[in-house]
Amino acid sequence: MGTAASLKLFRIFPLQSNLLGLDINMLRHIVTPTVSYGYTHLPTVDPGTLAFPVGTRWDNSLSFGLENKLQTKRHQGKKGEKPTSYDLARFLISQGYTFHGNGNKGGGVVGDWTFDLETTPWTWLSLETDWSYPSHYVEGVRDSRVTRWNTDITIVNPATQEALRAVRQKFIDENQERLFQMKPTGHWSFGYGHRYSHNDKTEDSVQFECQPSAKWYVSAFHRFTWKEVAGGVKRFNNLREVQYNLVR
Repeated sequence: MGTAASLKLFRIFPLQSNLLGLDINMLRHIVTPTVSYGYTHLPTVDPGTLAFPVGTRWDNSLSFGLENKLQTKRHQGKKGEKPTSYDLARFLISQGYTFHGNGNKGGGVVGDWTFDLETTPWTWLSLETDWSYPSHYVEGVRDSRVTRWNTDITIVNPATQEALRAVRQKFIDENQERLFQMKPTGHWSFGYGHRYSHNDKTEDSVQFECQPSAKWYVSAFHRFTWKEVAGGVKRFNNLREVQYNLVR
């Protein structure tokens, strides 16, 4: 069981600018502080005997969050339509606290700081990154390093943005499989991802897709592990995954 509460505060700035092609028509800053509580009791019977999934971990925690969001208005549909709200950036800071448990249940621990940033300043560019930072240090066990960091960057051909939105909406409306769906002719996109976990793994991934004609679709994906710690053994510079797709 659990409960949550939030408060939304905002201010509108009368800003009009097309600097760097950002197309800002009014700017709204929204601040949303949140607090949530969750409690999960350990099952009193063997979970394997139940016909539905149940939580197998005890939890009694409180979580605090502070979200900042920047919005503007843009013409995203057909010409003549009214401008709609567009999210420029979102930044979330959160931290949790686990209460003391009974018996051998752990607790009384302040969780790590977590940060989450999402930004799409232009429709053809998106950036998502999140990381965790220790809230406390234990000598010989933890230090002041970032414990986790993930980043994803995607660039899409600006010339096919409107047609691509129409194709995606069609597949959503018709509930069709999107694994190898054809994109608008001339479409291309490039994606880069980075994954880091302290004393665990560091890897990068690169993805590219292209629709050179109405009948052909090409994509490629590479995942490279720079460092991995498994079973007390360190492995370096390992090409973990390669995918090539040619669809007609």
